Amino acid sequence: MSNQAYSKKQVERAGESLKQDSILIDRKKFSEVMKVLSYWRFSHEEPLETAFALLQEETSKVEKHPIYGKRLKRLSSIRSKLQRFDTMSLKTMQDIGGCRAVVTSQKKVFKIAKALKKRPEFKSGNRFQIKNYIKKPKPDGYRSLHMIGRFFDSQGDKKKIEIQLRTYIQHYWATAVEIVDIFTNQALKSNQGQESWKEFFVQASQMFSIMEDIPLFDTLDPQSRFIAFNQALLRDPSALAVCSSLKKTMKRLKVIDSLEAYANSVQIVTEKIKDGSDSGYVILVVELRDDVGEVSFQVFSPEEAQTAERKYIANEKKYAGKDNFIVAMISTDSMGEIEKAYPNYFADSSLFIALLHLIRVSDGKLGARR
Repeated sequence: MSNQAYSKKQVERAGESLKQDSILIDRKKFSEVMKVLSYWRFSHEEPLETAFALLQEETSKVEKHPIYGKRLKRLSSIRSKLQRFDTMSLKTMQDIGGCRAVVTSQKKVFKIAKALKKRPEFKSGNRFQIKNYIKKPKPDGYRSLHMIGRFFDSQGDKKKIEIQLRTYIQHYWATAVEIVDIFTNQALKSNQGQESWKEFFVQASQMFSIMEDIPLFDTLDPQSRFIAFNQALLRDPSALAVCSSLKKTMKRLKVIDSLEAYANSVQIVTEKIKDGSDSGYVILVVELRDDVGEVSFQVFSPEEAQTAERKYIANEKKYAGKDNFIVAMISTDSMGEIEKAYPNYFADSSLFIALLHLIRVSDGKLGARR
Protein backbone atom coordinates (compact mmCIF):
# COMPACT_ATOMS: atom_id res chain seq x y z
CA MET A 1 0.00 0.00 0.00
CA SER A 2 1.15 3.54 -0.67
CA ASN A 3 2.87 5.08 2.35
CA GLN A 4 1.22 8.39 1.61
CA ALA A 5 -2.02 9.16 3.39
CA TYR A 6 -4.76 11.19 1.73
CA SER A 7 -7.46 13.34 3.27
CA LYS A 8 -11.14 12.48 3.05
CA LYS A 9 -11.58 15.46 0.74
CA GLN A 10 -8.93 14.03 -1.60
CA VAL A 11 -10.71 10.66 -1.47
CA GLU A 12 -13.97 12.36 -2.34
CA ARG A 13 -12.39 14.20 -5.29
CA ALA A 14 -10.86 10.95 -6.54
CA GLY A 15 -14.32 9.39 -6.51
CA GLU A 16 -15.70 12.28 -8.54
CA SER A 17 -12.92 11.79 -11.08
CA LEU A 18 -13.64 8.06 -11.32
CA LYS A 19 -17.23 8.85 -12.33
CA GLN A 20 -15.97 10.42 -15.54
CA ASP A 21 -15.12 8.21 -18.52
CA SER A 22 -12.52 10.77 -19.56
CA ILE A 23 -10.35 9.74 -16.58
CA LEU A 24 -9.35 6.60 -18.49
CA ILE A 25 -7.91 8.74 -21.29
CA ASP A 26 -5.84 11.09 -19.16
CA ARG A 27 -3.36 8.46 -18.00
CA LYS A 28 -1.34 10.82 -15.79
CA LYS A 29 -4.40 11.97 -13.86
CA PHE A 30 -5.72 8.42 -13.77
CA SER A 31 -2.48 7.24 -12.20
CA GLU A 32 -2.77 9.87 -9.47
CA VAL A 33 -6.42 8.96 -8.82
CA MET A 34 -5.46 5.30 -8.56
CA LYS A 35 -2.94 6.15 -5.84
CA VAL A 36 -5.73 7.70 -3.81
CA LEU A 37 -8.05 4.78 -4.51
CA SER A 38 -5.32 2.33 -3.49
CA TYR A 39 -4.80 4.14 -0.20
CA TRP A 40 -8.52 4.35 0.56
CA ARG A 41 -9.38 0.82 -0.51
CA PHE A 42 -6.57 -0.85 1.39
CA SER A 43 -7.29 1.18 4.51
CA HIS A 44 -10.26 -1.20 4.70
CA GLU A 45 -8.04 -4.31 4.78
CA GLU A 46 -7.60 -4.50 8.57
CA PRO A 47 -11.27 -3.74 9.32
CA LEU A 48 -12.22 -6.39 6.75
CA GLU A 49 -10.04 -8.99 8.48
CA THR A 50 -11.66 -8.16 11.82
CA ALA A 51 -15.16 -8.42 10.36
CA PHE A 52 -14.31 -11.67 8.60
CA ALA A 53 -13.00 -13.26 11.80
CA LEU A 54 -16.24 -12.31 13.55
CA LEU A 55 -18.31 -13.71 10.69
CA GLN A 56 -16.39 -17.00 10.82
CA GLU A 57 -16.83 -17.20 14.59
CA GLU A 58 -20.60 -16.87 14.45
CA THR A 59 -21.11 -18.95 11.30
CA SER A 60 -19.10 -21.90 12.60
CA LYS A 61 -21.58 -22.24 15.47
CA VAL A 62 -24.47 -23.10 13.14
CA GLU A 63 -23.00 -24.40 9.85
CA LYS A 64 -20.66 -27.36 9.33
CA HIS A 65 -19.77 -26.62 5.72
CA PRO A 66 -19.93 -22.88 5.04
CA ILE A 67 -18.36 -21.19 2.04
CA TYR A 68 -16.57 -17.97 2.85
CA GLY A 69 -15.45 -15.11 0.67
CA LYS A 70 -13.86 -11.73 1.30
CA ARG A 71 -12.68 -9.03 -1.07
CA LEU A 72 -11.92 -5.37 -1.57
CA LYS A 73 -14.19 -3.90 -4.24
CA ARG A 74 -12.88 -3.95 -7.80
CA LEU A 75 -12.17 -0.73 -9.69
CA SER A 76 -14.80 -1.49 -12.33
CA SER A 77 -17.44 -2.16 -9.65
CA ILE A 78 -16.53 1.04 -7.82
CA ARG A 79 -16.80 3.11 -11.01
CA SER A 80 -20.09 1.46 -11.96
CA LYS A 81 -21.62 2.21 -8.57
CA LEU A 82 -20.40 5.81 -8.59
CA GLN A 83 -21.91 6.32 -12.05
CA ARG A 84 -25.25 4.67 -11.23
CA PHE A 85 -26.03 6.75 -8.14
CA ASP A 86 -25.78 10.54 -8.33
CA THR A 87 -25.39 10.96 -4.58
CA MET A 88 -22.82 8.16 -4.19
CA SER A 89 -19.28 9.11 -3.17
CA LEU A 90 -16.16 7.03 -2.74
CA LYS A 91 -15.81 8.27 0.84
CA THR A 92 -19.27 7.06 1.91
CA MET A 93 -19.46 3.83 -0.14
CA GLN A 94 -20.40 1.11 2.34
CA ASP A 95 -19.04 -1.98 0.59
CA ILE A 96 -15.44 -1.10 -0.28
CA GLY A 97 -14.62 -4.03 1.98
CA GLY A 98 -16.97 -7.00 1.99
CA CYS A 99 -17.16 -10.59 3.14
CA ARG A 100 -19.79 -13.29 2.99
CA ALA A 101 -20.82 -16.61 4.41
CA VAL A 102 -22.81 -19.11 2.36
CA VAL A 103 -24.83 -21.62 4.38
CA THR A 104 -27.33 -24.39 3.72
CA SER A 105 -30.60 -22.75 4.81
CA GLN A 106 -32.38 -19.45 5.36
CA LYS A 107 -32.95 -20.45 8.99
CA LYS A 108 -29.18 -20.46 9.51
CA VAL A 109 -28.82 -17.10 7.73
CA PHE A 110 -31.22 -15.48 10.18
CA LYS A 111 -29.62 -17.20 13.16
CA ILE A 112 -26.19 -15.81 12.22
CA ALA A 113 -27.69 -12.36 11.62
CA LYS A 114 -29.35 -12.44 15.03
CA ALA A 115 -26.00 -13.23 16.68
CA LEU A 116 -24.21 -10.45 14.78
CA LYS A 117 -26.86 -7.91 15.79
CA LYS A 118 -25.78 -8.38 19.39
CA ARG A 119 -22.33 -7.05 18.55
CA PRO A 120 -21.68 -3.32 19.01
CA GLU A 121 -19.97 -3.08 15.61
CA PHE A 122 -23.35 -3.35 13.91
CA LYS A 123 -25.11 -0.67 15.91
CA SER A 124 -25.29 2.93 14.79
CA GLY A 125 -26.94 4.65 17.71
CA ASN A 126 -30.04 2.57 18.31
CA ARG A 127 -30.27 1.44 14.71
CA PHE A 128 -28.89 -1.38 12.60
CA GLN A 129 -27.99 -1.15 8.93
CA ILE A 130 -29.55 -4.32 7.60
CA LYS A 131 -31.06 -4.99 4.19
CA ASN A 132 -33.13 -8.15 4.10
CA TYR A 133 -33.31 -9.02 0.42
CA ILE A 134 -34.54 -12.50 1.35
CA LYS A 135 -37.78 -11.24 2.83
CA LYS A 136 -38.03 -8.54 0.16
CA PRO A 137 -35.95 -9.46 -2.94
CA LYS A 138 -34.56 -6.79 -5.22
CA PRO A 139 -36.61 -6.19 -8.38
CA ASP A 140 -34.09 -8.27 -10.37
CA GLY A 141 -34.65 -11.29 -8.10
CA TYR A 142 -31.51 -10.93 -5.98
CA ARG A 143 -31.90 -12.51 -2.53
CA SER A 144 -29.46 -12.22 0.34
CA LEU A 145 -29.11 -10.51 3.71
CA HIS A 146 -26.69 -7.59 4.00
CA MET A 147 -25.37 -6.06 7.21
CA ILE A 148 -23.10 -3.04 7.59
CA GLY A 149 -20.67 -2.99 10.49
CA ARG A 150 -18.05 -0.47 11.59
CA PHE A 151 -14.59 -1.75 12.41
CA PHE A 152 -11.36 0.00 13.43
CA ASP A 153 -8.51 0.45 10.97
CA SER A 154 -4.82 0.74 11.86
CA GLN A 155 -5.23 4.49 12.50
CA GLY A 156 -8.04 4.04 15.00
CA ASP A 157 -10.72 5.23 12.57
CA LYS A 158 -13.81 3.17 11.85
CA LYS A 159 -14.48 1.83 8.37
CA LYS A 160 -17.73 0.40 7.10
CA ILE A 161 -17.62 -3.26 6.09
CA GLU A 162 -20.47 -5.11 4.40
CA ILE A 163 -21.29 -8.66 5.46
CA GLN A 164 -23.46 -10.78 3.17
CA LEU A 165 -25.29 -13.86 4.38
CA ARG A 166 -26.85 -16.10 1.79
CA THR A 167 -27.86 -19.70 1.18
CA TYR A 168 -26.22 -22.05 -1.29
CA ILE A 169 -29.19 -21.67 -3.64
CA GLN A 170 -29.03 -17.88 -3.46
CA HIS A 171 -25.29 -18.15 -4.14
CA TYR A 172 -25.88 -20.31 -7.24
CA TRP A 173 -28.34 -17.72 -8.57
CA ALA A 174 -26.04 -14.74 -7.97
CA THR A 175 -23.12 -16.61 -9.52
CA ALA A 176 -25.11 -17.38 -12.67
CA VAL A 177 -26.05 -13.70 -13.07
CA GLU A 178 -22.38 -12.71 -12.95
CA ILE A 179 -21.39 -15.44 -15.43
CA VAL A 180 -24.00 -14.30 -17.95
CA ASP A 181 -22.87 -10.70 -17.44
CA ILE A 182 -19.25 -11.67 -18.10
CA PHE A 183 -19.92 -13.66 -21.26
CA THR A 184 -22.66 -11.52 -22.80
CA ASN A 185 -21.23 -8.13 -21.80
CA GLN A 186 -24.41 -7.13 -20.04
CA ALA A 187 -24.92 -5.55 -16.61
CA LEU A 188 -27.76 -7.63 -15.24
CA LYS A 189 -26.24 -7.36 -11.77
CA SER A 190 -26.90 -3.61 -12.01
CA ASN A 191 -30.41 -4.22 -13.39
CA GLN A 192 -29.30 -3.36 -16.92
CA GLY A 193 -29.30 -5.62 -19.96
CA GLN A 194 -31.62 -7.65 -22.15
CA GLU A 195 -35.20 -7.87 -20.92
CA SER A 196 -35.41 -11.59 -21.76
CA TRP A 197 -32.47 -12.38 -19.47
CA LYS A 198 -33.86 -10.11 -16.75
CA GLU A 199 -37.17 -11.99 -16.96
CA PHE A 200 -35.37 -15.33 -16.76
CA PHE A 201 -33.47 -14.47 -13.58
CA VAL A 202 -36.50 -12.94 -11.85
CA GLN A 203 -38.56 -16.05 -12.55
CA ALA A 204 -35.72 -18.39 -11.59
CA SER A 205 -35.38 -16.54 -8.28
CA GLN A 206 -39.09 -17.02 -7.61
CA MET A 207 -38.79 -20.77 -8.22
CA PHE A 208 -35.68 -20.99 -6.04
CA SER A 209 -37.54 -19.19 -3.27
CA ILE A 210 -40.22 -21.87 -3.39
CA MET A 211 -37.56 -24.56 -3.15
CA GLU A 212 -36.04 -22.91 -0.09
CA ASP A 213 -39.43 -22.81 1.64
CA ILE A 214 -39.56 -26.63 1.43
CA PRO A 215 -38.43 -28.04 4.80
CA LEU A 216 -34.94 -29.56 4.66
CA PHE A 217 -34.80 -29.12 0.87
CA ASP A 218 -31.00 -29.06 0.94
CA THR A 219 -30.91 -32.56 2.48
CA LEU A 220 -33.33 -34.25 0.05
CA ASP A 221 -32.29 -36.67 -2.69
CA PRO A 222 -33.17 -35.72 -6.31
CA GLN A 223 -36.40 -37.76 -6.43
CA SER A 224 -37.63 -36.32 -3.14
CA ARG A 225 -36.79 -32.81 -4.33
CA PHE A 226 -38.81 -33.39 -7.48
CA ILE A 227 -41.85 -34.59 -5.52
CA ALA A 228 -41.66 -31.82 -2.93
CA PHE A 229 -41.24 -29.09 -5.55
CA ASN A 230 -44.16 -30.36 -7.61
CA GLN A 231 -46.34 -30.51 -4.50
CA ALA A 232 -45.46 -26.87 -3.82
CA LEU A 233 -46.43 -25.93 -7.39
CA LEU A 234 -49.74 -27.79 -7.03
CA ARG A 235 -50.59 -25.68 -3.98
CA ASP A 236 -49.91 -22.39 -5.77
CA PRO A 237 -51.43 -21.82 -9.25
CA SER A 238 -49.55 -18.53 -9.67
CA ALA A 239 -46.23 -20.28 -9.03
CA LEU A 240 -47.18 -22.97 -11.54
CA ALA A 241 -47.81 -20.25 -14.13
CA VAL A 242 -44.39 -18.70 -13.42
CA CYS A 243 -42.77 -22.13 -13.75
CA SER A 244 -44.42 -22.66 -17.12
CA SER A 245 -43.30 -19.23 -18.34
CA LEU A 246 -39.78 -19.80 -17.06
CA LYS A 247 -39.45 -23.06 -18.98
CA LYS A 248 -40.38 -21.26 -22.18
CA THR A 249 -37.85 -18.50 -21.47
CA MET A 250 -35.15 -21.09 -20.72
CA LYS A 251 -35.84 -22.81 -24.02
CA ARG A 252 -35.92 -19.58 -26.02
CA LEU A 253 -32.61 -18.34 -24.57
CA LYS A 254 -31.02 -21.81 -24.59
CA VAL A 255 -29.94 -21.05 -21.05
CA ILE A 256 -28.54 -24.44 -20.08
CA ASP A 257 -26.67 -24.87 -23.37
CA SER A 258 -25.22 -21.37 -23.04
CA LEU A 259 -24.06 -21.82 -19.45
CA GLU A 260 -22.47 -25.16 -20.26
CA ALA A 261 -20.73 -23.62 -23.26
CA TYR A 262 -19.35 -20.80 -21.11
CA ALA A 263 -17.93 -23.33 -18.64
CA ASN A 264 -16.38 -25.43 -21.39
CA SER A 265 -14.80 -22.37 -23.00
CA VAL A 266 -12.83 -21.28 -19.95
CA GLN A 267 -9.20 -22.30 -19.98
CA ILE A 268 -7.06 -22.13 -16.86
CA VAL A 269 -3.80 -20.91 -18.33
CA THR A 270 -1.69 -21.46 -15.23
CA GLU A 271 -1.58 -24.35 -12.80
CA LYS A 272 -4.74 -25.09 -10.84
CA ILE A 273 -5.05 -23.18 -7.58
CA LYS A 274 -3.68 -25.59 -5.04
CA ASP A 275 -5.89 -27.34 -2.54
CA GLY A 276 -5.27 -27.00 1.14
CA SER A 277 -5.62 -24.53 3.96
CA ASP A 278 -2.93 -22.05 2.92
CA SER A 279 -4.03 -18.44 3.34
CA GLY A 280 -3.03 -15.48 1.23
CA TYR A 281 -4.06 -13.43 -1.78
CA VAL A 282 -5.00 -14.46 -5.30
CA ILE A 283 -4.99 -12.01 -8.20
CA LEU A 284 -7.22 -13.22 -11.01
CA VAL A 285 -7.23 -11.93 -14.58
CA VAL A 286 -10.07 -13.16 -16.78
CA GLU A 287 -9.76 -12.48 -20.51
CA LEU A 288 -12.60 -13.06 -22.95
CA ARG A 289 -12.02 -13.31 -26.68
CA ASP A 290 -13.98 -15.01 -29.45
CA ASP A 291 -16.28 -16.77 -26.94
CA VAL A 292 -13.29 -18.23 -25.12
CA GLY A 293 -12.35 -17.27 -21.60
CA GLU A 294 -8.89 -17.54 -20.09
CA VAL A 295 -8.25 -17.34 -16.36
CA SER A 296 -4.76 -16.64 -15.11
CA PHE A 297 -3.80 -15.99 -11.53
CA GLN A 298 -0.97 -15.28 -9.16
CA VAL A 299 -0.83 -16.43 -5.55
CA PHE A 300 0.77 -14.40 -2.75
CA SER A 301 1.37 -15.30 0.87
CA PRO A 302 0.01 -13.13 3.71
CA GLU A 303 3.51 -11.69 4.13
CA GLU A 304 3.42 -10.51 0.51
CA ALA A 305 0.34 -8.32 0.98
CA GLN A 306 2.00 -5.13 -0.24
CA THR A 307 3.48 -6.90 -3.27
CA ALA A 308 0.04 -8.31 -4.08
CA GLU A 309 -1.51 -4.88 -3.78
CA ARG A 310 1.03 -3.28 -6.12
CA LYS A 311 0.46 -6.04 -8.68
CA TYR A 312 -3.30 -5.67 -8.34
CA ILE A 313 -3.21 -1.91 -8.89
CA ALA A 314 -0.86 -2.34 -11.86
CA ASN A 315 -3.26 -4.82 -13.47
CA GLU A 316 -6.29 -2.61 -12.83
CA LYS A 317 -4.55 0.34 -14.46
CA LYS A 318 -3.44 -1.82 -17.39
CA TYR A 319 -6.91 -3.23 -18.14
CA ALA A 320 -9.07 -0.26 -17.13
CA GLY A 321 -11.76 0.41 -19.72
CA LYS A 322 -11.23 -2.92 -21.49
CA ASP A 323 -14.57 -4.75 -21.29
CA ASN A 324 -13.05 -8.11 -22.18
CA PHE A 325 -10.85 -8.17 -19.06
CA ILE A 326 -11.79 -8.70 -15.43
CA VAL A 327 -9.25 -8.16 -12.68
CA ALA A 328 -9.90 -9.20 -9.09
CA MET A 329 -7.90 -9.72 -5.94
CA ILE A 330 -9.31 -12.22 -3.45
CA SER A 331 -8.14 -12.66 0.11
CA THR A 332 -8.60 -16.17 1.44
CA ASP A 333 -7.84 -18.38 4.42
CA SER A 334 -7.98 -21.48 2.22
CA MET A 335 -6.70 -21.62 -1.35
CA GLY A 336 -8.81 -24.69 -2.01
CA GLU A 337 -11.98 -22.68 -1.40
CA ILE A 338 -11.40 -20.01 -4.07
CA GLU A 339 -13.32 -21.77 -6.84
CA LYS A 340 -16.21 -22.55 -4.47
CA ALA A 341 -16.46 -19.00 -3.18
CA TYR A 342 -16.03 -17.34 -6.59
CA PRO A 343 -17.25 -19.81 -9.24
CA ASN A 344 -18.27 -16.87 -11.44
CA TYR A 345 -14.63 -16.25 -12.42
CA PHE A 346 -14.35 -19.87 -13.57
CA ALA A 347 -17.78 -19.91 -15.31
CA ASP A 348 -18.90 -22.77 -13.05
CA SER A 349 -22.70 -22.79 -12.91
CA SER A 350 -23.12 -26.57 -12.59
CA LEU A 351 -25.15 -26.42 -9.37
CA PHE A 352 -27.38 -23.68 -10.77
CA ILE A 353 -27.94 -25.82 -13.87
CA ALA A 354 -28.93 -28.79 -11.68
CA LEU A 355 -31.76 -26.72 -10.21
CA LEU A 356 -32.81 -25.59 -13.69
CA HIS A 357 -33.12 -29.24 -14.71
CA LEU A 358 -35.46 -29.76 -11.76
CA ILE A 359 -37.59 -26.85 -12.95
CA ARG A 360 -37.50 -28.10 -16.54
CA VAL A 361 -39.07 -31.46 -15.66
CA SER A 362 -41.60 -30.07 -13.18
CA ASP A 363 -45.17 -29.21 -14.11
CA GLY A 364 -47.18 -29.48 -10.91
CA LYS A 365 -47.94 -33.13 -11.53
CA LEU A 366 -46.65 -36.06 -9.52
CA GLY A 367 -46.38 -38.66 -12.22
CA ALA A 368 -43.15 -40.21 -13.43
CA ARG A 369 -40.34 -37.81 -14.24
CA ARG A 370 -39.91 -37.14 -17.94
